[in-house]
Amino acid sequence: MGNASLFSLAAIRKVAAGPIARGSMLSLAIKLAGMGLAFIQGILAARILGADGYGYIAFAMSVIQIFSVIALFGFGDLAIREIPRLNSAGARSELLGFLRAATCVSAIFSVVLGVGLVFLGSNLGIFQNLAQSSIILITLLAVFFTGTRLMRSVAQGFGAVVLAQIPGDVLRPFLIVSALIGAIWIGFIWNIDRFLTLYLAASLAAFLTAVGACLYLLRKSHCPVRPDHAGSRSNIADALPLFGLSVLVILQSELATVMLALFASPEQTGLYQPVARLTPIIALPASAVAMRYAPRISEFWNSDQVSRLVAVTRTYTLVTAGLTALVAIVIAGLGPWILLAFGPEFVASAPLLWIVGAAQIFNTSCGPVGNLLVMTGQTRAATTTKLAGLLCAVAAALMLVPSHGAMGAALAVAAGLVAWNVTALIAVRKLLGFDPSILQFLSRTKSSIDTSR
Repeated sequence: MGNASLFSLAAIRKVAAGPIARGSMLSLAIKLAGMGLAFIQGILAARILGADGYGYIAFAMSVIQIFSVIALFGFGDLAIREIPRLNSAGARSELLGFLRAATCVSAIFSVVLGVGLVFLGSNLGIFQNLAQSSIILITLLAVFFTGTRLMRSVAQGFGAVVLAQIPGDVLRPFLIVSALIGAIWIGFIWNIDRFLTLYLAASLAAFLTAVGACLYLLRKSHCPVRPDHAGSRSNIADALPLFGLSVLVILQSELATVMLALFASPEQTGLYQPVARLTPIIALPASAVAMRYAPRISEFWNSDQVSRLVAVTRTYTLVTAGLTALVAIVIAGLGPWILLAFGPEFVASAPLLWIVGAAQIFNTSCGPVGNLLVMTGQTRAATTTKLAGLLCAVAAALMLVPSHGAMGAALAVAAGLVAWNVTALIAVRKLLGFDPSILQFLSRTKSSIDTSR
């Protein structure tokens, strides 16, 4: 009878009234708005630039994402973990010192990487057939992406779901979509450079908004004017393992686009992009809840409230796995009609949605294994398991992408996701002492039924 209480009306009301549930619902609403705008943005870009042009833009965006993760040097994830700890302990001066170190390190890395990106793009041809002006625009975009990403992590660390997500998830795509629709209305002729210029202007607006949001949160938290610099060196040491992990995460997430650009064709890269746009929608239940859930892991673990962490995690897994399965089936089932909006040539990619959908269902069924390892300080295990997933995905991509194009990329991504989840789940059970997966919940339900008999 113990697990039956999970489904009682009182239990459901209690879960829904909790801070994680409230924050998750708010995060979900914002993410839905942002993803809707990003989806429209993708449709407009595909219609304007065609499959080839869309493929070039997609590869540039992948490079920008990788650039921003490297430039952050792990301080994004560290901010989500450390800000709740320092804020709850009242260590305001130390918190400000941490933010100062994070900002300085990411700014230095952005400049160095920016110079390197211009050099590589101009001399080694990593951006095939793109003009020098396009390479410079991509580099500037990467710098603003880095800053916005850092500010997002800071706001998330403070528990400010709205302020964390609005600049990059909603404001930037809203400005781009509005400008595209207006320009199409007046008959403006688009090319890659003009599209990147528009993206740059919207990214600058998003960055400035994110900075303003973080300054507001600092004033609200009564942080002192003078930061504590004593912990700056230790902050960098703490960020280093997270840096390695975050690089692995972004490489795995951008693997399909990069491998298609390198070993297939711009057309195949472009044909895969609607699937890449829809994948975050399938993963939306888990990512929305994680916005508020991840900082709470650090809070519960560091305050020895392990029983609360276990209870919240089990609810997280049950809810996100069920919702993800529902969303995946709906999107994959409607795939041909959804992809038709991008253009008739994109309908051929519809079967790929079943592959990525199945992988995301498996991902959520294993529980929030990545967040659990990172937020409890098990960075080495998190890195090792992510590396196992990445190596599996790369091996599959090298075998499948040259001959099967977008289909091979989808299969490689799925293989990497399964390998990572299996190894991470084993690590969580060993290091944290509990099973966060749906299998653990089902086994508890079976035991409860057997007992009642």
